[in-house]
Amino acid sequence: NYTLTIGDYKFIFFDDIIQENRSGSPKYHWLKIESSETAYNQIFIAHIPVWSEMINGIDQIVLSNLLKPDRVVLCLYGHNHCYVEENDYNCLRSIVTDDIKGGEYLIVSLIGKEVIIERVKF
Repeated sequence: NYTLTIGDYKFIFFDDIIQENRSGSPKYHWLKIESSETAYNQIFIAHIPVWSEMINGIDQIVLSNLLKPDRVVLCLYGHNHCYVEENDYNCLRSIVTDDIKGGEYLIVSLIGKEVIIERVKF
């Protein structure tokens, strides 16, 4: 778990791997503090998408309550190894990227609250 601020953006990298986390549950208290910052547009980055069956019950509720669409302009995930764009979950623009084996990477451009995603196949 760590953050990085660049200009008007705060990148929040969150360890949400619940089943394999030997140190217990994800650090929601830390995420609550970091995501409550309102001075920046937030980019949330985690491994498992919030809507995944691997994140369920109270974990899904907590994450949904912490990730607010008025602050979070983009959520980026991996885990599924295929490209998915999901805009309906909690009204957040969310992208699951393919893996390198899939021959794709993303170029993300941020302009205020506008996000432009360019998929690059190789």
